Amino acid sequence: FTGRLYGISSPQYEGFSSPLPDYNYCDESDFVLDKTAVLATSDEQKLEVELFDSKFTSLLPLQIQWSIRLGFSELEFWYYDMALVIAMYDATMLVWRDKVLFDLVRPTTVVQELRKND
Repeated sequence: FTGRLYGISSPQYEGFSSPLPDYNYCDESDFVLDKTAVLATSDEQKLEVELFDSKFTSLLPLQIQWSIRLGFSELEFWYYDMALVIAMYDATMLVWRDKVLFDLVRPTTVVQELRKND
């Protein structure tokens, strides 16, 4: 792991790793297909997915509302904005570290391979 983290120190993350997942790929593909079927018929869920899919349209408005509600100054707003960005960067680095370590198949690939005759 060669990425540099900014919000936490090396000893806090070097010894930590996610446990090896134990998937039943048939069950997982059924779950993905069931959720996709619900999403395909629910305009409300489609809207939620679109809203939370982008960090810009989901986290930034929440941060602005929180800052206004607490009466932050401009300096305080930017201080907490930097903390949020650092936390998101560190989280992304750690998720990608585990993604590379485990290198497991994606749900879309499982569905295409297991259900190609359905």
